[in-house]
Amino acid sequence: PYTTLSRSGENLPLLISSLPGLGKTHFSISYTLSFENLTLILCEPHDLEKPLVEIIEILSRRSNRRFVLFFDDVDTRKIDWYYFRTNVGGSCVLPDNITVIIASNYEFPANILSRGRGFTFPFFDEITCQEMVHDFLISMGMKSPKKELVSVIAADYVEEFGQHVFEELSPRTLVRYLERYHNDPVKRRKALDLARQDVIA
Repeated sequence: PYTTLSRSGENLPLLISSLPGLGKTHFSISYTLSFENLTLILCEPHDLEKPLVEIIEILSRRSNRRFVLFFDDVDTRKIDWYYFRTNVGGSCVLPDNITVIIASNYEFPANILSRGRGFTFPFFDEITCQEMVHDFLISMGMKSPKKELVSVIAADYVEEFGQHVFEELSPRTLVRYLERYHNDPVKRRKALDLARQDVIA
């Protein structure tokens, strides 16, 4: 869905949902900023509850540029969608140079999804976790990280989540864990020793 941001044509709002920490905000912002012809406008979530006609009219006059209105951390369960339905999905057709992205940790109501393109980020599962750990070990200089070491590190990360060190299992908290792992030689030595045991828990 992101590939249409820098091109003219159909520009239905992009409605992104997923659990927290899977990269909705980071990916939306970094992807938008990677195009020279896109200007990112960060909006407050509650701005969706206001008339959008004025900002749409102002930006539509700048036809030489494309704009992305990004509404992040929208609580889809509590927001009043009246102006969005009226100004974006109803009487007001977005000009070619304006795209709307709305990111939420919750699912969008059906009557809102029907007015845009829904996209759900993949869940953060065991395979993704181990792939990230594997890539991290390669970035540290290991040519071929052993699967036992990857498993030990991933298990320790999940254990720390169980001890409430992290508020969620996600790429965001795994990166924080791996930063600590990188800077803690005792933690690295312990993981190596555990990975050499006959039985890996």
